[in-house]
Amino acid sequence: MHRLFTAAALILLLISCQSTDPGNSYLEMAEGLYGEEAEALYSQALGETDNAAIYYNLAYSHLQQGEFREAAAVADEALAIYPDMIRFMYLKAYAYREAGMMRSYEEQLKAILGKDPANTMIRTLLANRYKVTLRTELAEQEAKTILLYDHTNKDAISILAQNSSFYKAISSGETQQELPEWRHEPKLYDATRILNGEGLISQP
Repeated sequence: MHRLFTAAALILLLISCQSTDPGNSYLEMAEGLYGEEAEALYSQALGETDNAAIYYNLAYSHLQQGEFREAAAVADEALAIYPDMIRFMYLKAYAYREAGMMRSYEEQLKAILGKDPANTMIRTLLANRYKVTLRTELAEQEAKTILLYDHTNKDAISILAQNSSFYKAISSGETQQELPEWRHEPKLYDATRILNGEGLISQP
């Protein structure tokens, strides 16, 4: 009887903890809200909770309104609490790029690679950044590292083909894979899709 009572009490405690998390209630209330309305609600929520999804969605709401510095600042606050949540680092990189803060953008890409060195998508973004700014040696270093993880990566082969007959022969007949344009149809809360060029949800 005592064991049954203890188990029942534990279940009730867990249910109580879940039901009293204000973050979940705010996420439900925010469904369907965009822009300033969503931002106001998420800001209110952070007075009561440090829920990671609330932080992310608040930063995302800033992005929707073109408030890129504000989005990066919210991501910084979240990373102080959740330092291993790489999605906030993706969001910061996107915000910096859209704000034209290219040095900060590059540093953020490097920070992501510090936590996830095998991330070829991030390495490709960094390599292409080096390429367009004519830092050929750095671009080639990144390209060679990319090929260690993905030997068919077209961007890496294209970068190396500029100064290598071997890679030029491999890439002949292939057009360079361009980075995708920012579009307006990703899934909310998916930082990888946002940074990789699949844009922001701008309206319901």
